[in-house]
Amino acid sequence: MLLLSVNPVSADTSSSSSSSSSSNSSLTTSASSGTKEADGQSSQAEPAQTTTSSDDTATPAPPVESEVPQLTFTPLLEARYFKTKSAGQLIDLNSQTATTETYKANQEFFIVDKILINGTSYFRIASDQALDRAYAIPSSNLQELTFTSIGQKKWFAVKSATVKKYNLNSGQALTTTFTKGQQLRFVDQFALKGQVYYRTEADAKAGLKRGLLRSDLTALTFTAMQGTRFLQVNRSLIYKIDPATGNRVGAALTNGQEIKFTKKITVSGITYLQTQTDAASGKQIGVAMQNLRELSEIGRLVQKIFNSNGNITGAYYYDLQSGQTIGKAPSVLTTSASTYKLFIARYVFYLMETKQLSWNSAYPYASGNVRSGFYDMIHNSGNGFSEWILAKYGKQNVDRYLKSVGYKGISTQSGRATTSPDDLRKVLAYYYSHASNANVSYLLSLMKGQIYRSGIPQGTGKTVADKVGFLWDVRNDAGIVYGTHHYVLVVMTKNQYNFNLVNQVSRAVQTAVK
Repeated sequence: MLLLSVNPVSADTSSSSSSSSSSNSSLTTSASSGTKEADGQSSQAEPAQTTTSSDDTATPAPPVESEVPQLTFTPLLEARYFKTKSAGQLIDLNSQTATTETYKANQEFFIVDKILINGTSYFRIASDQALDRAYAIPSSNLQELTFTSIGQKKWFAVKSATVKKYNLNSGQALTTTFTKGQQLRFVDQFALKGQVYYRTEADAKAGLKRGLLRSDLTALTFTAMQGTRFLQVNRSLIYKIDPATGNRVGAALTNGQEIKFTKKITVSGITYLQTQTDAASGKQIGVAMQNLRELSEIGRLVQKIFNSNGNITGAYYYDLQSGQTIGKAPSVLTTSASTYKLFIARYVFYLMETKQLSWNSAYPYASGNVRSGFYDMIHNSGNGFSEWILAKYGKQNVDRYLKSVGYKGISTQSGRATTSPDDLRKVLAYYYSHASNANVSYLLSLMKGQIYRSGIPQGTGKTVADKVGFLWDVRNDAGIVYGTHHYVLVVMTKNQYNFNLVNQVSRAVQTAVK
């Protein structure tokens, strides 16, 4: 006869077992025993029946076949989905043999109850329970479905008011309601039946197995403000932020920097403003409103001047005392013309500091030394010396150095040198702050006396150390203005064949700041 030892499983992988006496008992039936054990109680077996033959000899009655014990499953504390570790076949627990019904590796099943037979734990699928079949899968071939990280905590918006939250044990929708656009912060994800669910930070902290379909969520987006706003960065070490993650993006903004904003978003009580440039490029990043202040009167006036003419391709005002900045297309690379020679000067000073060059080093043109070539480059805007430096040391090496000290480089496009208003502002601010250096002092003296004075010098009427650039229809001027306010002014233009527009802008700026 078949001997079965049946024990309902005392606990599933996350819960304790049922407390009923029947589910905690052991039932054993034996054809050879005269003792029957049930529910842990023993009773004396009744005497065996006998028959009497014609010769009065007592003979035993035929043996009675013992009954197969009833299988009793114990419900899981919470029915839920499991995943198979490897392919296999369902086991018929009555016969303890494999059935012809197979399953695949990583196949998901909704498990409802369990049983322990001969030391082996088995879990039963909901569909087999509904059919009242004692078919099951060894628990050793099942694993819990678990959450995995989404990389970092991130905010999303709910797509519509019909979005549901789901119990990920059962896959059933809950009664939780949401509003369209509602923002939620998510920390991890859960895959079930080919769908991906995201769990909120609050549910994760509470240990709840809940989630929203990832397809019901959308990325945070900025919305247009009522008109554009020019605002100023109010302190140092302020960065643009990805509102969805809270991560910093890019380099630190400059204290006092003037920025044009067109869109906004509020996340977790913090309002972020998006720059016009980032909005145009689709970058979902912004500056926290708490790190901005309204433009000063000077700022509003200068910004209006820069925006007054479409032929002004880029411009920058930088107050060297207060740090206030106002820019137009400040980071956009454009044709530099001879203003790039300010960067050549910075590289020449590096060569001198590293003993690779001196003022008396040979130069194959003019009077034959570096000082004469440098003078011609700055005072007369001659091209020979700068071209000689680029040829002798290599454009790539020059750019590599310039990038190492914070500039974008000058050889970014073939056939012409390029720069941005911001890079010109930075290199002039460097020279201003290092005016005590003998080499820089010499450079500034040459800039104050350079021969092209009809742009910023004439427009402001002040002492100006500047460097002009003119090529084709490009007229640029970048200089340090030594007025009541010491400031850097950069004006870059197109469709111009003289410095009249630069002159007009410079005069207007000086009037605004004096």
